[in-house]
Amino acid sequence: MLGNLGSRCSRLGNWRESLRCHQEAMRILGDLLKEGGGNDVLFDLASSLANLGQAHGVLGEWEEALLTSREATRILKKLEVGLDSGGQRALAVSLRNLSIALSEFGHSEEALAVGREAVEVQRKLVEQDPVEAVPDLARDLMNLAGRLAEKGDVEEALVRAEESLELRRTLAAERPGIFLPSLALTLHNLGFLLAGQGRAEEALRATAEAAKLRRQLASERPEAFAADLASSLYNLGNRLMDFDRAEEALAATEEVIGLYLQLVDRAPDRYLPDLANRCALRCQLLESFDRPADLFAAADDGLRRLIPFLASHREVLNTSVASLFSYYMETSSEDRPRDPEIIRGIRAALAGGP
Repeated sequence: MLGNLGSRCSRLGNWRESLRCHQEAMRILGDLLKEGGGNDVLFDLASSLANLGQAHGVLGEWEEALLTSREATRILKKLEVGLDSGGQRALAVSLRNLSIALSEFGHSEEALAVGREAVEVQRKLVEQDPVEAVPDLARDLMNLAGRLAEKGDVEEALVRAEESLELRRTLAAERPGIFLPSLALTLHNLGFLLAGQGRAEEALRATAEAAKLRRQLASERPEAFAADLASSLYNLGNRLMDFDRAEEALAATEEVIGLYLQLVDRAPDRYLPDLANRCALRCQLLESFDRPADLFAAADDGLRRLIPFLASHREVLNTSVASLFSYYMETSSEDRPRDPEIIRGIRAALAGGP
């Protein structure tokens, strides 16, 4: 009951509540094991551990994610001979979570091996129940592509990513409401891999398609997809610069800044560093145009956005604010006078004053 509730919470994006439910389920199952519970109880405990590992990972609690995912995998492998398809799915989920957690700690060799194992389990499940297993296979293929790229095997990473893309295109065509976000994510990641291989035109196409899909998703559910759209538009700007399409890259960057301004209102600690970085990037792009008035205006705008947060977030904002302030000072002139309020704001924040 608690495990099912935890799973429902995770599907709704309430990962903290999901974590609480799975922790309580584990406590109850642990008591049952002490009272002589058999393999059924042990399997339920391992499933809760696997779900708990996923929740810890989503919440960025990687040490806990690694510990719980490793223990879930150990138990499920011990039970593997007797596992039905549901048990094999739990094992695959546990292996996926373990691979991601290992990667977070830099254990790339083990992360890759575990990622391969997860894909092998999913391929067997696809033979038994393709409707249920194909979405998970696509996900694990994309995870494997990431692990391969970390080890420098970009060629095989692209093969796995493209296999995932083919599966997710089919899924999104059949059920766009469910699978369009994962298709956009695959295209987003594929753009990175293609760019790393010098396949600039393909990288641009993949990234542009990811941005297009995420724009559609963000228009329907901005609270869920605005950050994803900002990320894809940022990458699109980089891909456009590969072809010296600076004006289009600047337009994409302006849109990114607008999105991050909205995101900062909701979660400043999470999104302020991204906003600051994109404000500085906008100035770098404008510098290449030799348009000092526009560059001054962009620096002025960025500083006004960031100065109110500088005293409380100095460590993450210092570099970007210093860059913006340098542009501001260098491009000021008699026609573009410096605002004393900005100068005072910078000094007060850096001095820790009011």
